[in-house]
Amino acid sequence: MSLPQDLLTAYGALARTGLLGSSPAHALLQFLACYVRYGGSLYTLAAWNARRFPQRLALAEPGRTVTFGELTARADRLACGLQEAFPAARTCAILGRNRVALVEGLLACARLGLDTLLLPTSLTPDQWESLNAKSPLDVLICDGEFLPRLEPVLRRGSPEIVHTGAETGESPSLASLMGTTRHGRLRRMAGRLTLLTSGTTGPAKAVRRGPSLEEALGVLTGVLDRLWLRPGEPTLLTVPLLHGHGLATLLMTLATGSPLFLFPKATPEDYLRCLEEQHIATLVLVPTVLYRLLEAGGRPTPALRRILCGSAPLDPPLAVRCLERFGPVLYNLYGSSEAGLISLATPEDLRQAPSSVGRPLPGLKPRILDEHGRELPPGEPGEVRVVRGGRGIPMGDAGYLDAEGRLFLMGRADDMLICGGVKVYPQAVEQSVLGHLEYVQECAAVGIGDLEYGQAIHLFVVIKPGQPGMTPEAVARDLEGLFPRSTRPKRITFVEALPRNLAGKVRRRELEESGPGRPSA
Repeated sequence: MSLPQDLLTAYGALARTGLLGSSPAHALLQFLACYVRYGGSLYTLAAWNARRFPQRLALAEPGRTVTFGELTARADRLACGLQEAFPAARTCAILGRNRVALVEGLLACARLGLDTLLLPTSLTPDQWESLNAKSPLDVLICDGEFLPRLEPVLRRGSPEIVHTGAETGESPSLASLMGTTRHGRLRRMAGRLTLLTSGTTGPAKAVRRGPSLEEALGVLTGVLDRLWLRPGEPTLLTVPLLHGHGLATLLMTLATGSPLFLFPKATPEDYLRCLEEQHIATLVLVPTVLYRLLEAGGRPTPALRRILCGSAPLDPPLAVRCLERFGPVLYNLYGSSEAGLISLATPEDLRQAPSSVGRPLPGLKPRILDEHGRELPPGEPGEVRVVRGGRGIPMGDAGYLDAEGRLFLMGRADDMLICGGVKVYPQAVEQSVLGHLEYVQECAAVGIGDLEYGQAIHLFVVIKPGQPGMTPEAVARDLEGLFPRSTRPKRITFVEALPRNLAGKVRRRELEESGPGRPSA
């Protein structure tokens, strides 16, 4: 379609949702005014809603709520404080759990136009050193709990630390920066938002995306039409805010003027209570959280209209179980940091084909290619590529299309694992173990099926001589402080030697075949 036609289609989708209110022309003029003043960013959407609904709830966490008016006012004060405290800053990294303060920091960086890097909470010291060596960072906005992990590699003065919580003797807090500023004129730069494709122990690859207007309109139209989003509907986010899935949810709630409920840490019971008490209409999660909610006895609530699942493969029996328990409200999303959202399986798609990730969004065309780059017919598996704007994007997955145009995934095209929605590279796990456990001579990590996390790690370990009392249980205890629970090796097996080929490479297939063949509970 042409750009004018794309605009008309998007306008129709916006009008159907009621997002533009009773005066669509006035709402669009307000948005254009914000866009001209602030550019295309998350802050622009927040400022737009602050003009239209200053008293409407924007964010909530246990013990705290903020309206759209309060959110943008605090982001403005923080932006002034950051500019005043660090006038030469051009880059900022953000590391923390799902909190209102994190969103305030993100919006302040967008208001200033800082190049902003979103870091996963599983970030390791080695990953930090690699990232900072490639592109030195000026400021790090960070929850205090993560600083001890990074302290050995944080050089004094590079970067400047800003705490999301209480101020320390040497480093300011977000609150202190808001309170001491003189509210001077803010500069405006063209900043970029950067995600990491790897959420944990794998190589951290920075991805900056700037979709064209046509691409953005196509995705917006498809999401609005298929999800039936309505303005002001409460949303509960259970995935990390600084992950692509979480960031997309923040974008969605800012675009629709809807309240977003956050938890820094929570149990399944906390989420279920929030669903009931806050009349949540949209629940955003990964398959692991869905599994836990079902295990905790989760039941449908009158307000719940959609469960958006993504970031990891959705096990077909889990999809069927959810549909039976909650009714036709489950959607399965598929995308990547590089390509954005690609396809969406509706409840009807999942009822007919529970292993499907649905049909592509408007403007996107999935292609299945063989090893020679030739397109394959429906039903034939191969490498998944997505054509967007005439450009083919490799997804790194293997899959196939059915006769109805639905996409099915068969797993990663390489050795990467996805554990509880987090990407894990076996070789990086091995390097971390060898670097921290001195009694380990060599090790190899392979993937196994897991009902809770979708995939888990089975670690095969060769212990150095002279460790007669060492046990797999002792190794497991030592790994607790090294990996988050979802990516920590779930099974540990001692072996005398790892099987290797003539080139010295570990024969992983042989280890996989020696492990359990069924998913572990």
